[in-house]
Amino acid sequence: MKPIRRLFRSLSSTADASEVAKFSRLSAQWWKPEGAGVGPLHAMNPVRLAYIRNHLQSHFAKTSTILDGRYAPLRGLRILDVGCGGGILTEPLARLGACVTGIDASADNIRVAKDHAGKDPSLRLLSEEEATGANPVGNGDHSVGYAAMTAEELLARGGKRAFDAVTLMEIVEHVIDPGLFLHTCAALVKPGGAMFISTINRTLLSYLATVLGAEYLLRLLPVGTHHWDKYLTPTELKQALENPPEPMLPLQFTPEGPKRVEVALPPRSLIRVENVSGLVFNPLTGAWSLQEATECALLGSRGILGTVLPQPTDINYIVYCRVFDGEEQPQEQAEQQQPSEPKATA
Repeated sequence: MKPIRRLFRSLSSTADASEVAKFSRLSAQWWKPEGAGVGPLHAMNPVRLAYIRNHLQSHFAKTSTILDGRYAPLRGLRILDVGCGGGILTEPLARLGACVTGIDASADNIRVAKDHAGKDPSLRLLSEEEATGANPVGNGDHSVGYAAMTAEELLARGGKRAFDAVTLMEIVEHVIDPGLFLHTCAALVKPGGAMFISTINRTLLSYLATVLGAEYLLRLLPVGTHHWDKYLTPTELKQALENPPEPMLPLQFTPEGPKRVEVALPPRSLIRVENVSGLVFNPLTGAWSLQEATECALLGSRGILGTVLPQPTDINYIVYCRVFDGEEQPQEQAEQQQPSEPKATA
């Protein structure tokens, strides 16, 4: 089985500097639906958004609220979008009535996101302090804010258990240590809250589609955008979610020579996978759709000829999880969880 964790762990962040630089170079393309490197994300975005909205409404018993004449099914929820890029998911979540914070390790991406959000009069643009503070400030409905930081930095600044939900879209396959990254993000979720992960499966079909096809043949993405060996299967992702990272002593190279140093782990979380669905692209219509995964898809069902049967999760898939504080009982937290209500300003 493919290892989930690298041998030596980053001392301060799971962000990969080379990946951050790669996506910073695409920053000017974020809001161009046909732009190089981001076109497929724009095409997939409505399906991802619908999946997140529907599960959040069910998770928090939300109805399709109308607020000041606007559709606001996510009113009262505080959501964090990690690895937000130019904000192509962050903004639509805010338009559904939520108070949304987008963070990204790339300052270039955050500049683009802030600039684009500032052009929409229907959204309230939050300051970085408002967006990343431990408690929502002011009228949070239909509001969005951004900050150039990693999940580890936000956790260190007081973001622990501050958000009703966290989204991780197409980022897990780009970080150094997926297990540590996932549990760092989970520590930002309120007990009983939700977490969503969208990523790519490691199959022969995903290599043909996302690397050979999208990068080399069709040139939809710059060559080198993806590293097939960093993809996680649904089973591997589920194991990483359900098993907290173990303490490790990575090497730090100093003038005095290599030293083993302690790495602080994020607060313990219990993560329960509630749903896995495939994000399926139809090349004939150019449309994306959702197909819930079966148990066979998760276990890698095999046909009588020994070949893997086609499954909706063979290439792209999305996961919905329920997150609990590792020190408390999940049943108690599920009953106590309430979405955050923004504080009113004078």
